[in-house]
Amino acid sequence: MSEIRDDLQQARDSLERAWEWHQMEIARNSPDYSDQGGWLSAVERFKVQAVKIDDQIRSYNLEVPSPSFQIPLMEIDQEIKRVVNNGDS
Repeated sequence: MSEIRDDLQQARDSLERAWEWHQMEIARNSPDYSDQGGWLSAVERFKVQAVKIDDQIRSYNLEVPSPSFQIPLMEIDQEIKRVVNNGDS
């Protein structure tokens, strides 16, 4: 279970760093800066990681003795929104 949590945290951290970098690039360049490539690539990488993590979670959930010990699957779009919204505050 700790491997799942570590992988999840690494994926979140990577997405947060990409968002911070993207925001810095916007601020550094100009108001019309629109190069979304790096951010969109980071989102795609996060989605791929999230699918793999969800697979790990499903396997783990099949092994635990009770539903109360199960880990919820990731809500990928919610994770992305959380990063974007926290970065704007």
